[in-house]
This record gives sequence, structure tokens and C-alpha cells, in this order.
Amino acid sequence: MMFTGGDSRGAIYQDPESRELAFGVDATMARARARARNIRSEIERASQEFYQTWLLLGVLLFLVGGLGRLGVVLALSVLVFLTGFVSRAWSHFSLQRLRYDRTFSRRRAFWGDTLDVSLRLSNVKPIPLPWVRFEDEVPEALWNLADLSEATNGRGLVRRTTSVSWYERVGYRFRLECRQRGYHRFGPVQLRSADLFGLFPARADFVADDDYVLVYPRLMEFTNLHLPGARPYGPVKGSLKLFEDPLRFRGLRDYEPNDPLKRIDWKASARRQDLQVRVYEPTASEHWLIVCNLQTIPSPDQGYIPYLLERAISTAASVAVQGARRAAVGLIANSSLFNSDLPIRLLPNRDPEQLHRVLEALAMASYISPFSINGLLRQESRRLPFGTTIIVVTALMDEGLLNTSIHLKTEGHPVAILYVGDEPVEPEYHGMAVQALGPELVVAGFV
Repeated sequence: MMFTGGDSRGAIYQDPESRELAFGVDATMARARARARNIRSEIERASQEFYQTWLLLGVLLFLVGGLGRLGVVLALSVLVFLTGFVSRAWSHFSLQRLRYDRTFSRRRAFWGDTLDVSLRLSNVKPIPLPWVRFEDEVPEALWNLADLSEATNGRGLVRRTTSVSWYERVGYRFRLECRQRGYHRFGPVQLRSADLFGLFPARADFVADDDYVLVYPRLMEFTNLHLPGARPYGPVKGSLKLFEDPLRFRGLRDYEPNDPLKRIDWKASARRQDLQVRVYEPTASEHWLIVCNLQTIPSPDQGYIPYLLERAISTAASVAVQGARRAAVGLIANSSLFNSDLPIRLLPNRDPEQLHRVLEALAMASYISPFSINGLLRQESRRLPFGTTIIVVTALMDEGLLNTSIHLKTEGHPVAILYVGDEPVEPEYHGMAVQALGPELVVAGFV
């Protein structure tokens, strides 16, 4: 990514992979641009007033020297005019062709990874800058506090002051620790410089719409999950003998009157001098729909419990990673994605990119849960293939959600409930397995 100084009204920003991923990015950027315009107009007005005062001083000295025939005063007035002109021009061109680059070793990472970010100033003009400072607003959660000049409300400020000669490049390298999932936005960045004498300061603010690092949720390996598949004819051995895969030969048995003739193995019957029937393995093509309930208290208007929210998101992500090895995985959650007002909806799909979509959605999931998970599940269940396994991840045993799960079970969908809360629960609810993962998550540090 690159910011190009010069026309302080905007910035050149290019990133072919960019897209707006975060909650409220448009509003945040609009506020940042408005603030930058206000500050820039104030600086320009103050600089103009100072320049006019400086010129007035030169005019007064010239008049005094001319009327009094004082050569020293006349020379001083010329020096004032020359200094003002040179300083003004120097300040005007100081941020022209001054580039600020922010580059990342990669933009997507898993929880616990480390990333490298490089901040670089490039002066691509024949005018040296004896003093230049940049202030880059960064996400506090990823940075070492020792590298930050300021930190407040989850945002940090990287401030560095240096000098840059003509056609020189100055860079700084930092290491980021990915210890918090989410969409972490970088910027805006502010550049400041001045003329050789420091009389006329210059400032430019640049706002990047899509400079970010995406940290996936923390993943765990669950070894005791029992999530059977039920769709007929697939690559996994199933438990429903009603559906048998004709491509998976199991063996032979004696003929019974109700067996269809097409199942008779005539060669084997001839060898044994008795009718033999082929037997096939029952199989299942697995489809998983992960239902992630992000509501952590009965009334979402009263707030949320952070560690329970992270438990639910991390569990859903871990189940998705394990499920993608054997099943088509989908996700619904009662949180919005991007800048839309729609809930997260990803129906089961075997696309190789489906797991990335699920992890991205969970990484950007907000604590705000304006939708009813019960209503979402009822609505999406109409579009699910028969036998799709429903995996409910919740920290709150909601009565409506449980009743909907029971209804789906009666319609032929295997249902498993993964409870990540702290309250004790029964291991079974109306024939549905309820697995309490809270103790295992406490051991992993989700407290």
C-alpha cells in the first residue's frame, strides 16, 4: 500500500485484494476525513496569516529603510522578503512527492501468529527535508506498547520524527503479535514537515479505506465430538441402513423372498448352488451447518460477556476446521457482516474457499447480536438438504432455540448442541446430545 504526499486533499491507495470488511468502517472513515479537513483548513489559515504578517514586516522595513535612506534596514527588508519567499516555497513543496508506505508480511493470520509491518518514508524529489514527522494510527491490540507513543480506546499512535535527504528512504520495522481476533484497521496517517527555518509548517492527512490485518479466531482441537452424518450416498460410512451405496460392496448373503432380482449375484449363486444377494455398505454424505449464537445474556440490550463470546466464536471456528476435512460446512450467526444489516449466512458448500469464508465471518463477528438465532435457524432450515447435521454452538440455553432444534431433529436433521457456558447442563435434551465444552475451554484459557 502507498500514500503519496503532494495534494493533501487525498491519497493514492492501491491494493488489489482490498475490500471493506469491518463493522462501521464507512462512518469511521467519514469522521476521520472530516477531522483531517478541519485541521488542514486551520493550519492553512494560520500559515496564510503568518505569511501575510511576514510580508507586512518586510514592507515596513523597506519603507523605513527607503524613507530614512538606511542601507542596513533596506538589506534587512530584502532578506526578510527572500527568507519568506524561500521558506514559503520550501514548505509548499515539502510534502510533494513524499511517499509513506505501510507493508505487511501478510494480511491474514491465525490467533497467536506474528506479523511484520514496515513503515517507510520516501522523499522522491531534489528538496531535502530537515524535519519530518509521521503519526500513524494503529490497532493497540496487535502492538507492543513500547513501540507506541500513545494508546487510548483500543487505538495506538506510532510517532516518529526524522530527517530525509533528497531521494532518500527511511524505514522502520515492527513485529505484531496476533493475540486478538478481528478486523484490525490501520490509519489514518498524518505527515508533518516544515521549511528549513521552521517558519511555515506543512501537514497532510491520509485515510486508507481498506488497510487492515484480519486475525482468525483461536482454534482448538476437540477430540470427543460426536457429529454423525445422515445424507445417503457419500464418502463416509453411515449408520442408517435404509440407504446403501451400490459402489461399496460389503459381501453376500442368502436370498430372501423380498430381495429385488437385480441384487442377485448369479456367478456366486452358481458356485454355491444357492441364490446369493449382494450387500452394500450404508454411507452418508455429510453436510454441517454450524449455528453460532453470539448472545451471551438473556437480554442483548444489557451488553455481553466477552469471554463467553470468544468461547462461542472459537468453538464454531474449530468445529468448522475439523468439519471441512470430511463435510460441506456452512455457518449462520446472529451478527452482521461487512457494512450490511444482514446476518451471517453461509449455506453448506464444498467449495475449497468455503472454510476461508467461514473463518473470515467469525473473525469479524461483532458482539452486537440484533437478530434472533431461533428465527434465523427456522428460516435457513427450509433450504437445507435432507439430513444436514445441525451443530448449535451457544453459551445460552435459549428455550426457543432448543425447541427449534427439536423440530429440526424430527424432520430428519441430526442435531448436536455444543454448550460453552459455565452453568451445569444435562447431557441430553429430548434425544439431542448436549456436550458441555466449558471445562475444556477454561483449561485452554477462555476465562
